[in-house]
Amino acid sequence: MEKFIRDIVNETRQGIWIFDESEKKYEFLNHTMEGIIGMTSKEVIQNFHSWEMIIFSEDRKMVRNKTESLREGESVMLEYRILSPKGNIKWVCEKRKLQRYNGKMILTGIILDTYNGVIKELVTKVGRTSKIGGKLLLLKNVEARRKAEAEVEKLSLVARYTSNLVIITDEKQRIEWVNDAFVSLTGYTLNEVKGKVPGHILQGSETNPETIKFMNTSIMEKKPCNYDVLNYTKNGSPYWVNILIQPVFNKKRELIKFFSIQSDITEQKKHEKNLTEAKNKLDAYFNSSTNINFFVGKNYEILAFNKSAADTIYNEHEKMVRDGDNILDYSHNKLLNSFKKNFDKSFEGEKILMEIEINYSSEKSIWWKFSYLPVYDQSGLILGVSFNAANIDFEKRATLIIEYKNKILRSIAYVQSHKLRAPVATIMGLIQLFDENDLQNSINKDIIGYLKKPTEELDMLIHEIVDKTYMAENMYLRTGI
Repeated sequence: MEKFIRDIVNETRQGIWIFDESEKKYEFLNHTMEGIIGMTSKEVIQNFHSWEMIIFSEDRKMVRNKTESLREGESVMLEYRILSPKGNIKWVCEKRKLQRYNGKMILTGIILDTYNGVIKELVTKVGRTSKIGGKLLLLKNVEARRKAEAEVEKLSLVARYTSNLVIITDEKQRIEWVNDAFVSLTGYTLNEVKGKVPGHILQGSETNPETIKFMNTSIMEKKPCNYDVLNYTKNGSPYWVNILIQPVFNKKRELIKFFSIQSDITEQKKHEKNLTEAKNKLDAYFNSSTNINFFVGKNYEILAFNKSAADTIYNEHEKMVRDGDNILDYSHNKLLNSFKKNFDKSFEGEKILMEIEINYSSEKSIWWKFSYLPVYDQSGLILGVSFNAANIDFEKRATLIIEYKNKILRSIAYVQSHKLRAPVATIMGLIQLFDENDLQNSINKDIIGYLKKPTEELDMLIHEIVDKTYMAENMYLRTGI
């Protein structure tokens, strides 16, 4: 009978082992138990002299205390870890019960089904002729269940303590649970929102209707969705969140819940708004300039341009300029080489300022002021070159005219201060020699003859001054300068 019982026990899917406490040794381990601990019955019986030796060290005290508290006829359910010789740890669940039979203690036990979790009652009877005594332990490997429980526990901790807002609703979007981050941000407690639809309590006057429509459509179609939305706290303060909604289905693909994770992006949205406003101001300033502005990359590609640049390119080339175009394609043919050379220098960090007159035809030329300025990022690396072209034709020509007029005035001043002095001095000297008391004096006649030449010279100089004055006046009439 004993062999018959052993054979049956060896065939069972539950691990069973028997320990004789009086002799402090194992009497029996079935095949399933051998697989659980990773050792044969012979190895265990020969080397282990305490049932504690197969238990993971951190669990021994707990198992020992509960086992020592057992009285005859009592049983206890235990969960602990077994450490195999290879260092593998497995969770097992067992039920222990001490009962006396022919002076020996017999265990009846309960095993937890590993596959469906149903607990079944098992009564193990040992034949009357059995000489086996001690504890009979029925074990069940519950490693998978323990791992699943640990995973659920971790996920629960993540959901509860994450800084993201977490909402779980039923299939009709009624709130079942929210985490602490939700309560902290919105001001609503779980009791206040339980059973309510999130959108009904969180959305407000400035929530985008198109966003709400998109969300509702996704939910109706039982599809995951991700979007940014403006919500409101309990006290009416607005806040931005990025929401990921995930539908949850059962094994029959029936919708049972919705799971929502929300990230607070309020500061990000404020930053984006500030950037947008700053960009709009910069664009307004950039495009209001009458100067031609290009931002050019290191491969001469156009990265940005203003309205004046676009208008100029269209007027000269009858082409719409676009980001990515090569700036050299729009250079004046005569300036291509110098244009490229200046960009290359600026890419190396050199600032270049220059004035140049471009001849567009035999009858048309324009003065320009070019600047090539390297643009750096925060780390000091050159991102590209800012090219600015200002039409200075009027100013340049006005300067040239003023310089010419000044030259005329300097010439007049020279005539007045030097050339006029000589004939005037001659005339004055001759006048001093003139004999006023004797008009018939022959010397007087000579003096009058001598006065003719300096007088004519003086007349010519006066005409020269008048002519130069007319030239300055005529230039003013033509240019307004």
